[in-house]
Amino acid sequence: MGKIIDQTIAELKHLPLMLGKLVGGLTAVIGFTAAVIKTKTPGWSPRDILVYLLIGSVGGVIFILSARSLKRRSSSTINAVPAMNVLSWGLLLLFAGIFLACVYFFTA
Repeated sequence: MGKIIDQTIAELKHLPLMLGKLVGGLTAVIGFTAAVIKTKTPGWSPRDILVYLLIGSVGGVIFILSARSLKRRSSSTINAVPAMNVLSWGLLLLFAGIFLACVYFFTA
């Protein structure tokens, strides 16, 4: 039981960087997608999409910095914990539950 607790504590320390990767990736996808959609509208100019490209670029930078920091931090603890990821599975189940609840309420 001690290994699971140690692993959960180690994963909680990595949680801000994992969330940074998530937010950075989502921001990059949303920013670049909005820029592409804006170019499909008639009468667009390069100045119009500059803000969206900037948002996408900042998201990409946040994603890369978080990934590098996470890789640097986790290299020392990856061999010390078993292969079971309690926090990762817990977050997956939480997000799946939220998704299912939203689908249920929006389609009911």
